[in-house]
Amino acid sequence: MLTKKAVSGGINTGVYYLFILVTFIFFLITGAVVFVQTKDIIKDFIFNELGYFIQNVDAKIDLFIEVKKGRALDFCSDGIIKDGLTYYDPDDKGVDKLIQEINYHLAKNKVTLDAQLEDTLILNLKGKAIFSNNEENIGKDKSKKEYFKQISRYFKDEAVLKKLRRNPTSIVYASDVYVSEDLNAPALAVSNIITARATGLPLGVLVNRYRLDALIGLLKIQGIEAGKTGKIYLVNKDGLLLNAPKFFPGKKEDIILKEKINIPVVITALEDSVQMLGVYKDFRKELVLGAAMLMKRNSWIVIAEKDTQEVFAPLYSLTWQMIFIGLAALVVIVGVFLFIIRLHKKVNEKNRELEDSRNKMFQSGKLAAVGQLASSVAHEINNPLTGVLNNVQLIKMEMDMGTDFKIEDFKEQLDVIEESASRCVKIARSLLDFSRASQGTFQPFSLNEAIEKTITLIGHELKLRDVSVKKELGENLPRIQGDTQLIQQVIFDIVNNARYAIEKKSSPYQGEAGRGNNPKKEAGLITLKTRYDLVKDLVLLSISDNGTGISPENLEKLWTPFFTTKPAGEGTGLGLSFIQDIVKRHNGKVSVESELGKGTTFHISLPVIKENK
Repeated sequence: MLTKKAVSGGINTGVYYLFILVTFIFFLITGAVVFVQTKDIIKDFIFNELGYFIQNVDAKIDLFIEVKKGRALDFCSDGIIKDGLTYYDPDDKGVDKLIQEINYHLAKNKVTLDAQLEDTLILNLKGKAIFSNNEENIGKDKSKKEYFKQISRYFKDEAVLKKLRRNPTSIVYASDVYVSEDLNAPALAVSNIITARATGLPLGVLVNRYRLDALIGLLKIQGIEAGKTGKIYLVNKDGLLLNAPKFFPGKKEDIILKEKINIPVVITALEDSVQMLGVYKDFRKELVLGAAMLMKRNSWIVIAEKDTQEVFAPLYSLTWQMIFIGLAALVVIVGVFLFIIRLHKKVNEKNRELEDSRNKMFQSGKLAAVGQLASSVAHEINNPLTGVLNNVQLIKMEMDMGTDFKIEDFKEQLDVIEESASRCVKIARSLLDFSRASQGTFQPFSLNEAIEKTITLIGHELKLRDVSVKKELGENLPRIQGDTQLIQQVIFDIVNNARYAIEKKSSPYQGEAGRGNNPKKEAGLITLKTRYDLVKDLVLLSISDNGTGISPENLEKLWTPFFTTKPAGEGTGLGLSFIQDIVKRHNGKVSVESELGKGTTFHISLPVIKENK
């Protein structure tokens, strides 16, 4: 019998259902891939749009700070301010008048030049405010403020002061956003050293302060909040909000520099200092597509976001259309496959009938071989049985003649009887195993043992035909996986064909090499060799004979089903095509070499069992 897979033609109905399932899964995967790729394209497009907004804001903020630094430099170069610091003496009786004049000058001629400027402070070298356009600042100590500390560290640095005379812009400081007690609002300051005209030595520090609102106004750029859900906002290096983005709950004064943003894109940007993109939940717990960039100047984060519902709305619409079309196509595919399944069932029935016929032919070939061996096997069994009978009769005679019976006296005859009986059992068992129908089960077995069993059966027949058998079996041959009965059938059929070729060559009027001649008879020889190919991990079997050989035209047709050069009624009927089929089922290969008049060699290679290591 063959396996169930082979009987059904290699494919059963379940395979078709599996194929439909695979098709459906493939459709889902394809749809998912298209969805993901399209989503990525949309994400990239929106990201580019958000990135443009971010870069625009970055450029605007950068320009704002640079302009304000330039404004501070302009104020520091003012001669009136320099003179005021030079002549300022708190103990001088006219100091109040000096303060009023400088304050008026700042309010009238400086602050009015910058509409966004909140106030200007002129600090002495100790950080005390001595001049300002806002008189409420006069006398206040600003020495602890970051904008004074960052500038005052250069007061005694001669190298910096020398550089400052050549390039006044070298140390202008722009502060981060902080909460100003004076202004009662978030602010940022720009400060620089005021130097003496003649010596270039520090006279004091100029501080220009701006409300944060002046900077946040830059975010209100047309297009940045495009759509219904677009928003953009700033976060400082501590993760605190610098503006009140759209949809953010709460009042502005309760948010700025008080609300900390912990969304992943901000955290990642703070850690990696790179521009990021992702889908995440914003402060409303809504999914958004966002981009963030770390500004190099002050380590602020610029964030731009849009809700995914708005971003991917066209994709969701397209997805539903694809699902509808895909389901319609799947219905058509299922209908076609149901028709194919019904058709396949009918084909399977025919295949089973053909396979049954093939199995019957295979078994009939084995029975024909058994019949062919019957006479020689019977003759070979007859010899040991005759020996058994003779020794039994001899023992009986000796028992009748002798008065003192001892079983030890007949040990030699009993040994002969045991050996002869064992030989009969071995021959009978080999014949039974060979004639039994194959169950189609693959198990580990030894190729050398299969050869020995086959030669045990056919050996006597070969002796009767004056054909010698030479066995060169490799030692410690690895076991192979397969059906030992099928492999025995292959060996038997090749050896039987070799025997026929040797007899055909010995016949005076038959051999292809000497038709019409009477060549000198040559002793027949069949050689079976096995060895292990370590490199290819294969067990190799070669069966050679010195028979008539195969002509080139017949060699080309050798594997054709049912091709034979034997007369009708001879051979097993198995055919070399069956031999090739059996070897292929064992994942092996079979080939043949032949030279007309000199003999033939069949080469068979079979894979060894893969041991678990």
